Amino acid sequence: MIENLCKENGGRVTFIPLNTVQAQQVPYPESSDVIPVLKKLRFPHNYSPAFEEVRCDKVSQNGCMTGGFYDYRHSKLKLRNTIKQNTESIDEKKIELEKKISELVGEQQKADAKLAYDKSALEQLKRDNANAKNQQHSISKVIEKKVVRILKLLLCIILCNLSVLIA
Repeated sequence: MIENLCKENGGRVTFIPLNTVQAQQVPYPESSDVIPVLKKLRFPHNYSPAFEEVRCDKVSQNGCMTGGFYDYRHSKLKLRNTIKQNTESIDEKKIELEKKISELVGEQQKADAKLAYDKSALEQLKRDNANAKNQQHSISKVIEKKVVRILKLLLCIILCNLSVLIA
C-alpha cells in the first residue's frame, strides 16, 4: 500500500490501532441532499470505530472517497448548521428592522403632516394679521378724517357764535 502511494504520489496514510480509536458522534443535518456515508457502507461491526473516524468530503460512484483529515473547525456540516442558524438570526433581525422602519416611517409621516398643518396655520395667521393691520390702518384714516371734519364743524360753530356775539 505504501509503495503504491509513493508511485502514484497519493499523499499520506496514518495507521492507528483500532483499540485506540474513539470516534465522536457527528450531528448530520436533516436534508434530502445529505446522506451519511456510514449508512451506505457494509463492514464488520468491530471496524465501526475506524469507519466512524474516517471523514471525507466526497464519495464518487465507484466508491472512491476523497478528502481526509477532519477538522471540526472547518466542518462543512458544522458550517452549514452555522450558516442556517445565522440565516435564521438574520431573517429575524430583518423582520424586526422592517417593523421598526415601518413604525419610524409612520411617525415621520405623522410629523410631516403636523408640520404641513402648522405651516398652513401659521400662513393663515400671517394673512389674518396683515388683513387686521390693513383694516386698522383704514379705520384710523376714516377716524382721522371724521375727527378733522368734526373739528372743522366745531370751528365753524364757534366762529358763527362769535360773529353773532360780536354783531
